[in-house]
Amino acid sequence: MKKIKILKDLIDNAKNTVVFTGAGISTNSGIPDFRSSNGIYKKYPQDILFNIDYFRRDPSIFYGYLKEILEIDIKITKMHKILAELEKNGKIQTIITQNIDNLHEEAGNKNIYEIHGSLKKFYCEKCGKHHNADIIIDKVKNSEIPKCSCDNTIRPDVVFFSEQVKHIQKCIKISSKSDLFIVIGSSLNVVPASWLPVYAVENKAKLVILNNDKTNLDNYAELIINEDLDMLGCRFLTLTK
Repeated sequence: MKKIKILKDLIDNAKNTVVFTGAGISTNSGIPDFRSSNGIYKKYPQDILFNIDYFRRDPSIFYGYLKEILEIDIKITKMHKILAELEKNGKIQTIITQNIDNLHEEAGNKNIYEIHGSLKKFYCEKCGKHHNADIIIDKVKNSEIPKCSCDNTIRPDVVFFSEQVKHIQKCIKISSKSDLFIVIGSSLNVVPASWLPVYAVENKAKLVILNNDKTNLDNYAELIINEDLDMLGCRFLTLTK
């Protein structure tokens, strides 16, 4: 409980808190992470699943993965709800997420930067037409590869490897101006996203890392808590009541 008290005090005393989230915040929703022993990359090699050239040649791999995700009974986690409440109460100012699952928005967060895009948006690279996400998702659930009226494969508005990360310059500025930067559920292995806490630390922000495993930036952290995030959330809520 001592570490939870330190975390609460850091949040209470900060004036500009940025929260950076990765796949680990959503594992308790039912969505597998990428790099753990049971992660997505064990079934779908990362050099294929998020390879844009491979997607253009054979979109069935990506849409097969998406169909599996859509079949999961996904639920908003305690940690998602806590972040929404903290933002509502003015305790955190910005969410930057690597996740494409839209769970921060569903939980109630407003100021969100989805740097790897979102599975709520789909478009055609050939003609530029945007497509209704609900219709596309229904097609994927029925094992269809969604096609545009121009006969090109519709793609999700997510960032594949080698593509430009969204909002990165804006997020660098936001991170650099923070005085508290909290990493939640990220291995901090994917660049340029993993650089954001470095920008924060270089500009004197305090770094907090909440994650099941160690990260490459642990030596720079003011506070590290390695445990299940929903259990951590329950203890945090107990302290704040």
